[in-house]
Amino acid sequence: MESEVKPHLVLSESLKSLGLVLDDRKQMLLLDYCGLLLEGLSKQRLTGEDNLEDLIRRQIYDCLFPITKIAFENGSRIVDLGSGGGVAGYSAGYLFAGMQGISS
Repeated sequence: MESEVKPHLVLSESLKSLGLVLDDRKQMLLLDYCGLLLEGLSKQRLTGEDNLEDLIRRQIYDCLFPITKIAFENGSRIVDLGSGGGVAGYSAGYLFAGMQGISS
């Protein structure tokens, strides 16, 4: 019998490996966003993933990795251009409450 992977555990492990901390509420919001993105992907392909765990491991992790290398100040502004479903901008927004972001 194959064990089922829990998306919240995949997200927690991904954040931990990047040295990032998100409270439970923000993790749930990010998981909810990923669920909505996957729902939209069933109609139009914006990314190659077709399940929540792969979306977290590939898209969320890849978007958050460079953010760990930049020292953002409170009130910093970022622009997320052409990343499909806005994954980079939304992921950063959950991490940095004082950041202003535009996703296109």
